[in-house]
Amino acid sequence: MSADDFKMTIERAPDHLLITVVGALNETSVLELPGEVATPIRINGEGITRINSLGVSAWIRFMNSLKTLGVPVGVRMSVAMASQASMISNFVEGASIESFAAPYYCPACENTEEPVFAFNDEVPETRPCSQCKQSMEFDDEIDSFLSFRRAV
Repeated sequence: MSADDFKMTIERAPDHLLITVVGALNETSVLELPGEVATPIRINGEGITRINSLGVSAWIRFMNSLKTLGVPVGVRMSVAMASQASMISNFVEGASIESFAAPYYCPACENTEEPVFAFNDEVPETRPCSQCKQSMEFDDEIDSFLSFRRAV
């Protein structure tokens, strides 16, 4: 399996259903409801690497189908998902965002990192690089990237 191959797994826990999605979300991605669901759903999307326009459409249809179940849905988002959620108002409609990854770049050593933040955490514009200890910069326009937090 390459890093861009899409995979969705479903695990039943005593108090929730965990849906994990990894890879590239595109026209070949299959997002299907897990059948009968009576417990809260948690979606771990931290492994989503890329999303194209057809992947966005598939994801929105999937989220709409989850919304009709009437159970709470929580989402953990990768950088790719957070970017889409900032641009598309209904990308995670009906769900609560539990956490998201944010992009950082170190101009000194060219290291990239994607630390995970809770929804309400303060997201700094700079942070120390784990490799060279120099200052990493937020690798996007921070206010635009975080605009998904204003939509909720």
